Amino acid sequence: YDILRCLVGSEMCIRDRCQAILYGQDPALAVLTAYEQLLAICSLFDCAPRASSKEADWIQQAAHVFAPYGVTQEELMLLAEQAQIAQFSAEPPTAAQQKQAVRTLKTIFKKLYAKASHWKRFQLKYHTHIL
Repeated sequence: YDILRCLVGSEMCIRDRCQAILYGQDPALAVLTAYEQLLAICSLFDCAPRASSKEADWIQQAAHVFAPYGVTQEELMLLAEQAQIAQFSAEPPTAAQQKQAVRTLKTIFKKLYAKASHWKRFQLKYHTHIL
């Protein structure tokens, strides 16, 4: 890693904690964390949901913003639906759903990172803790 020494105690700790949650033993927590990371990405691209917006509306808006990067509305909806299940369903997500959520999040991140400007890449790496 190329990182300043002053950040080793803070940023690395946050990233490692996020990785532990995403790949940990609690699928519900992992799915919700993946969804939170998606929301962090959306806020960087000015398409995060507003308090008054319906989920379908902001997903459509985010899909429009992310379309030039190759991110599909289906990918966004998949993560949102899994987060809803993890949060409100009596049945917790399975390990397979956890893997699917993390895989989808990483796919979205990689597509955005591949085509983003240098500044957006920096923001993606600094403000999200995915890879």
